Amino acid sequence: AVAIGGIDASNIAQVVAAGADAAAVISAVCAAADPRAAAQELAAAPPVRRKNIFLILELQAGTDAEVTALVLSLLSSADEDLRLQTVELIGRLPHFDRKLFSGVVPMASDSSAAVRQAADRSIRLQISLIQDTAEIDDPATIDQLVTALPRGSNETRGAISTLLQRMAPQLSAANCANLSGYLETN
Repeated sequence: AVAIGGIDASNIAQVVAAGADAAAVISAVCAAADPRAAAQELAAAPPVRRKNIFLILELQAGTDAEVTALVLSLLSSADEDLRLQTVELIGRLPHFDRKLFSGVVPMASDSSAAVRQAADRSIRLQISLIQDTAEIDDPATIDQLVTALPRGSNETRGAISTLLQRMAPQLSAANCANLSGYLETN
């Protein structure tokens, strides 16, 4: 069950005690003077960590710079469950986000098999959401796609190949050649 409405650091323990599997804390985080501190305070609550409640930030991740920065910072957490849940959150986003995609690609080499598998799924899902060449037709994003290839599964390679076939006529010649050449040699 997801608890929604009026949840903040003052009552998250009661929400967890009532049996919530997740808590939507978008307003508590996004309306705070310091969103990062608010999210860290919520995540640090002992019952939240104990039940592995993940703060649902999906509505703002990728559209709000502060929340995007927070989500990216969670990827470097020492807490494996938090990294896993963050990678899964990125995979659930309804749109492609270049910064979050760039953040999740290195997670495909994480020391945890669960995080690696979640990262591979998230990478594939993010690739499938790319609708416009403006989102990827730059060297930095092409480099991220190329970086994802050796780290990802055959399914990830297939997703990039499908993307290339779909977008090749619109990609710059250099970026198209870069992706094609890498797919052929690996």
